[in-house]
Amino acid sequence: MRVIDGPQARKNELAQIHIAISDLGWDDGHYRAVLFAKTGKRSAGDLDSTGRKRFIEHLKACGWTGGKPRPAAPKYTRQQWHILQLWRELGEAGALTDKSGSALNAFVAHLVGASDLRLLTATAQATTVIEALKAWLQRMRKAARSRGAST
Repeated sequence: MRVIDGPQARKNELAQIHIAISDLGWDDGHYRAVLFAKTGKRSAGDLDSTGRKRFIEHLKACGWTGGKPRPAAPKYTRQQWHILQLWRELGEAGALTDKSGSALNAFVAHLVGASDLRLLTATAQATTVIEALKAWLQRMRKAARSRGAST
């Protein structure tokens, strides 16, 4: 087996990264936010060989199958539904500038590293997200009450 190294390896790894981004359905903003959170770089082109390999492994952990057909999207768990409901409540309370699913996924990725709500499989990860959203919602409600009391 021949090991590809140098410029050709870089080209192949960068291609894999961009194919994965497309397969995962990430928009450019989400991709760059995850890339920066995981590597401290704003562009995959700035990664060294080790960084590219690690980021490719992260993309696989996020659900990229390396070009193989993806299994059907799983149904939401009870905790995932709770997260969606809390996100909707925050949107209705005016706490969110972006109420979209990709914004929620970016929040989840920032908080626990899972790039998509449906990839939250560990109860502890989902609990972390739920508690953060509940605390945010509680702060919003408290702020609204204080504004209402001061008028």
